[in-house]
Amino acid sequence: MTVPFSSAELKQRIRWYIKVRWCYLVAIAVPALIALIIQHGIDHQVLLDIKIASGALLLNGVMVIASHLRIRREKFFEVLAMGQIVFDIVLMTGVFFFNGGLESPIAMLYCIPILMAGALLGPQAVYTTGVSATTIFVILTTLDFANVLKPDNIVAPQLHDNPNNLFPSMITTAAVMLTITVIADFVGHLVRQRSLLALELESVNIEKAKIEAIIKTMGNGLVATDPAGVITLVNDNFEYLTGWQRHEAVGHQLDDILPMLDENGKRVPPADRPSLHISDLESTNGRVRSVTHYSYVRKDGTTFPFTSHIAPIVFKRQIIGLTNVFDDVTASQKLDQLKTNFVALASHQLKTPIGEIKGYVDNLLYGVGGKLTKKQTEYLGLVRDISEHCTKLVTDLLDITILERGNSTLDLKPVRLSPIIQQLAHIYHDRLAKKGLSLHIVKPAHELTVVADSDKLLEALGNVLANAIAYSKHGDVTIQTEATKDFALISIKDKGKGMDKATVSALFDKDELLSAAPTAEGGTGLGLYLAKHLVGLQNGKISVISTSVKGTTICIKVPLMKG
Repeated sequence: MTVPFSSAELKQRIRWYIKVRWCYLVAIAVPALIALIIQHGIDHQVLLDIKIASGALLLNGVMVIASHLRIRREKFFEVLAMGQIVFDIVLMTGVFFFNGGLESPIAMLYCIPILMAGALLGPQAVYTTGVSATTIFVILTTLDFANVLKPDNIVAPQLHDNPNNLFPSMITTAAVMLTITVIADFVGHLVRQRSLLALELESVNIEKAKIEAIIKTMGNGLVATDPAGVITLVNDNFEYLTGWQRHEAVGHQLDDILPMLDENGKRVPPADRPSLHISDLESTNGRVRSVTHYSYVRKDGTTFPFTSHIAPIVFKRQIIGLTNVFDDVTASQKLDQLKTNFVALASHQLKTPIGEIKGYVDNLLYGVGGKLTKKQTEYLGLVRDISEHCTKLVTDLLDITILERGNSTLDLKPVRLSPIIQQLAHIYHDRLAKKGLSLHIVKPAHELTVVADSDKLLEALGNVLANAIAYSKHGDVTIQTEATKDFALISIKDKGKGMDKATVSALFDKDELLSAAPTAEGGTGLGLYLAKHLVGLQNGKISVISTSVKGTTICIKVPLMKG
């Protein structure tokens, strides 16, 4: 038997069905037997009815117990339900046959199991019950009038005496039973659909309550809008961050409730707001878009910088609105500014004493303080190398601070690339020779002219080349330049140990670099972070190609001069 329910619901419905059948038998059989005993006493027919009723109650009781066994297999409950249906048909047949045949009003009790199967079980169960009961009724009635079977207590012998009444009565009863079967299936379908809808509604309400609780208690502000930018939903933290109450914001344009300012403090027009640009989100294939470097205006007119994550609300492949999750970053910006100021101050204060230490060490190595032993010379050489490394670190930190404050100025103009590469090779010749490395330069087919700041480009390339030298143990370092569609591509390739994916992903992350332990090669990685910013300021791009066994290639793209 196939039923359109889950395993748990199937078990529950079959238990209901069997319990209702047992209650039905008790409610019908016991009063009927009492009435028969009062009317006729305990004669042969009453004893037969008592036996039938007792057997039915006993067997049905067994099925009630079986339905509550802790058996998890769904098939067991399907078989149990089918057994109950068969038992109902057999019971009704026996009652029908031994209580007057066609003339007995017991015949209409066939309808009871049909109705219950339709209401509680699936369509296959109700049609099995209805068609089987109708077929058995017709067969027994035919055998009755053919005198093959002779039931007792014939109430209306005139039907037997007048065969013309046989077929109308039999066909009418059968038609009624089949009609009841169809109606029971229809009503049962409605009952099952209502039950399923009730379960689904309950599940939806539970999920809705969970989502509402999450939205209500989330630590960020949240605002949802329709495609026209009208606010449809806000959470509690939205009220806290903006000063607008929920009833004041919902139904109004987002730009009216929460104006946006750019970095210069100018109001961003509604058409340029990222949170209202559905076309931008359509182009990202539904991905979340992050927005920074803007400020919101509160209800009282004060402003606060924010970071937000905007995502489309998609229903049936159509964007029906946007969600904007944002947070006030005033405190974090102040903290970042304090850290930047501290780094700038510390770097500036360290630069002078480190330079003095290096100067005294150089004087000692040049013999100003007298002749040195071999061991003293070795130790002073190490001190000089450490001083140079510290000077480079402090210089990088100061340069980064200048860049992050936006105080760096660039002179972008057409410059030839080959002289910069040659100057780079000259600057790092001694460092390459000290490590036993050679520099291999692959020139393009023709001279390339780029739009860049020559000093800043040289500094960026120098940082990348210094990193390649630091991580190379043998062989050569290759600098290759070539032209692409709109850029000059400068590739600096080493034969070092390479990097894994995790290292590559954090290669230009300042926080990761500052928190990392010093490397064996003495590098800090800040040079690459600085190189990325310098290249970006010149409208260029920087990328990394590296594996853990084949070395590293850092590619720098600088815009070519057009025309």
